[in-house]
Amino acid sequence: MDYRHLALVVPDLREAERFYRETFDMTVLGRETWGEDGETYALRPDKGWDDAEEAGVVIGFVALQRDEVTLALMAGDAAPGQVLAIGLVMDSGEIAHVRSRLAVMLIADRADYLEFFDPFGVRWQLSTDRDFKHAGQIADRWIEL
Repeated sequence: MDYRHLALVVPDLREAERFYRETFDMTVLGRETWGEDGETYALRPDKGWDDAEEAGVVIGFVALQRDEVTLALMAGDAAPGQVLAIGLVMDSGEIAHVRSRLAVMLIADRADYLEFFDPFGVRWQLSTDRDFKHAGQIADRWIEL
């Protein structure tokens, strides 16, 4: 089992991106918004905050990376320092083993991916895929600006 990502809720997403990017020399993996259909849509890599704001798009998610560390930032009003999700890399057998021990409702359940809240409110995201991909990127849904 390896660490995959850590997700945090932050009240000022643009400022949080700037802070973590500059402080830890992280690169932007992607930015997303939610469409009227409730699905996530990714901002194309050649577009930035100013492009999104000019088009009236509100960014709600940013993924940053440095080396093997991925930091997923979600806009919201959570308690300071609240962890939104912990992502781990496991093989499919390990994921199946965890699944067999759970007595909680599953958010997502595939052979290669399992997502659930534990009894203490922590969201766990277990995946066989080492590379972090944001939801809009996975679904190939992009914001058209």
